Order: sequence, then C-alpha cells, then structure tokens
Amino acid sequence: EESKEHGSDSGESCRRLPGIELAVVLPATNVNSGQSGVRVLMEEHVLPDVESPLDPLEDHDCGAVKRSAIRELIRKEKVDFLAIQETKVETVTPALCYAIWGGENCQWASLPASANSGGISSIWNMSSFSLIFSFICDGFVGVCLEWGATKKVCCMVNVYSSCDLMTKRRMWQNLLMSKRGFGGGAWCVLGDFNAVLHRDERRGLNQLGTSPLPAEIVEFRDFVTHMDLIDLPLLRRKFTR
Repeated sequence: EESKEHGSDSGESCRRLPGIELAVVLPATNVNSGQSGVRVLMEEHVLPDVESPLDPLEDHDCGAVKRSAIRELIRKEKVDFLAIQETKVETVTPALCYAIWGGENCQWASLPASANSGGISSIWNMSSFSLIFSFICDGFVGVCLEWGATKKVCCMVNVYSSCDLMTKRRMWQNLLMSKRGFGGGAWCVLGDFNAVLHRDERRGLNQLGTSPLPAEIVEFRDFVTHMDLIDLPLLRRKFTR
C-alpha cells in the first residue's frame, strides 16, 4: 500500500474504516507541515500554453509559470478551497505548498503520486476552514473541516479515479463507507470520477441510440443516489481533454 500524506501532526483515530487512513488533528495543533502537489488547471484562459499540461509543478521553468498562474487564479477568484487531481508529484515540501497558494495561510492534505502517475491534493485557506480530520484512500482525499465563524462542519472530498471499472467500484464503496462512518455535516465531492451519468457526457456513447445503458452508468447513478449527492452542471467546456 502506498503512503498517504496529510498536512498535519495527527493523533490516534477514535474510529477507523478498513482500507481508509484516518488522521485526527489534536486541539491547538499547527496544521502546516505536510506534503502536496498539483497539476495544471485545464482552462486555456487560466494557464498559459505549455509543452505538457500535466508536467509536475515543481519541474523547471514550466512549473514556476504554473504556480504563478494558480496563485493569480486564487487571488482573482478569492479561492478558499483548491482541489487538484493528477499531481504527478511524489514528495512535496511545505515550501511548494506555500508557493502554490501564495503564502503560508493554508493547510493541505494529499495522496502522493506513484512513479510520476496520479496524485491528489487539496489546499485550503486556514482563515476560512479549520481541519478536524482527514480520510484518505486510493482514489480520493477527504477532509472534514469547520467552516467560518459558525463552525459549520463540512466534508470536502477530492476525487481522481482510475479508468478501470473494478477500481472505480472499490472507490465508490470506500466513499459510501466513509460517508456512513463519518456521519453528518454537509458533503461536497468533486474532481474527476472518470465516469458519467448520461450518454451525452461522453463522446461516442450517444451513437448507441436506444440500446441499454452501459452497466457503469447504471452503477455510477446508484452511487450518486446512495451518497445523496446533487450533480452540478459544468460551466464552459462540455468535455474534458
């Protein structure tokens, strides 16, 4: 099992779920040491054109351009929570997290890449959110946060799924188990599931006409229903690239 990393010192868990790493933050713990990494944001109006949009952000001059573009995006849009998939970064220093965020006023949790493949990172504004615990498994990084002055509890889950259907099914089950195990509060699940709810969301599926829905679509719909999620529409591009 590959290591999972989080931006905190952690205490012992009072509740553990099989296959999911849970890290609980003790009171008065400084949650500012950890590892993270990022990949490029896939909008031509956000990041300048570079040789490969998925090169790790710490690499050479290209990485500096990407970090600068993300910092500008965070500043311009007043981003409080940043979810990044396919980081391709195995080890990231706190300095890289701060460089990406544009300062030290952030916390983070991450699943490292393996052999320059995959990787997930979530970074958030520590003035807006306070970390309660993180839960990390293959395919997702979840954090339970207190939000704002009212300290509303919310769970933010950053997903980057494999294309393999069996691996997707395991991830869906682990997410369902996490939601049932960690209980209440608001949940926001975002990222790249590599799955669709409707034929027209993937090129080529509409050509199947009135044929039965692929099993993967049926199962993914069941997952969304059991998670009590609402599918929010994408803006701008209809398809990822």
